[in-house]
Amino acid sequence: MFDRHSSTDLSYETLVVKLPPNTPQPKYGLGIGFDHGWLGSTGELPGHNTAAFYLPQQDATVVIEVNTDIPSKHHRDPAPELFRALAQIVTPNDVP
Repeated sequence: MFDRHSSTDLSYETLVVKLPPNTPQPKYGLGIGFDHGWLGSTGELPGHNTAAFYLPQQDATVVIEVNTDIPSKHHRDPAPELFRALAQIVTPNDVP
């Protein structure tokens, strides 16, 4: 993570101090979501959908970009839905 005010990289320890504790409820702070150990964000523009997440405990990064904003059959945005499906396979103990 990059701190635009001081032009330095933020350490993992700094992020942990600034983020709320890991609880079952999703959290959001510093523009970064924190859910089941994953740090990340999702976004949507007409015709485009993204999900980018990092799991520090496993040094795992997942970035998904899709060229659609049509909700899934569960009425969810496609990129986060794909991320959750992939997380169930790759990190079954840490699925948001």
